[in-house]
Amino acid sequence: YKGQIGSINSQIENKKSSISEQELYCSFYYKRYLTNIAETITKRYGRALNIFLDWNTKPNAVAACTNDKTIYINCANKITASFPTRQLKSDSLVGFLGHEAAHILFTDFLASEKHIAEEIKKILTTEDKGFVGSFVRIVHMLHNILEDAYVEAKMCEKFPGSIAECIQLNNMRIAEYIPSIRKQIEYGYAKFSIICNLLIQYYKGETTNVLGECEKEYLDVLQECIPFIEHITTM
Repeated sequence: YKGQIGSINSQIENKKSSISEQELYCSFYYKRYLTNIAETITKRYGRALNIFLDWNTKPNAVAACTNDKTIYINCANKITASFPTRQLKSDSLVGFLGHEAAHILFTDFLASEKHIAEEIKKILTTEDKGFVGSFVRIVHMLHNILEDAYVEAKMCEKFPGSIAECIQLNNMRIAEYIPSIRKQIEYGYAKFSIICNLLIQYYKGETTNVLGECEKEYLDVLQECIPFIEHITTM
C-alpha cells in the first residue's frame, strides 16, 4: 500500500514538473484562480473587472497595468521570474493583481488626469513646447509614484492578509533591483531619475543608507519629500 502511494506521488510530481511555467500561469485554471481572488477584493465595492494573462519575456515588458476595467498581467515579468519557486512566483503574480486592483478601487482615473492638467495650467507661464513637454512628464512621473504609494497603502489596510503580503513581496524585490545612489551616479542616471528611485525605495520600505557625500544632495531632497509620502500613505 505504501509503495502504491509513493508511486502515485511520484507520478504527480513528474506530471507537475512536465508543465511549463507558461502553461501553468497562463492556463484557464490559473486565470480562474486569480479571478476568484479579484472578485473577493472588489465585490464589497461593487466593481467588476476582467483579467488578461500574457507571457512576454522582453526585457522592458510591462509587468502589469489596468485601464480601470481590465487587469493585464505579464506572467513572465522579471520581478516574478526572479523568485526561485513556483509558489513564490504565484505569490508575486497575486501581488501584481492586488496592486492593479487597488488602482481600480482607489484611483479616480478621469478626475486625476483632469486635476493634473488644471494644476499644470496654473503653474506654467511659458509656451515653450520643449519645456512644457518635459515638465508634464516630470509631473506625471511624480504623480504615478505617489499614486502607487497611496493605493498600495489603502489596499494593505483593507486587505492586511495574503494580499498585503504578496504586494510587499514584490515591493521588496523591486527595491532590491534599484541600484545604490553611488551606482546610479556612476551609470550616468539623470538626477531626477535618481530622486524618483529614492522615492520608490522609500515607500516600498527599503532603508536608504548614506554611503558618501556624493549622495547627500539626493538624500536631502528625499527628506523634504518624506512628509508628503507619509501623508498620502496614512490618509
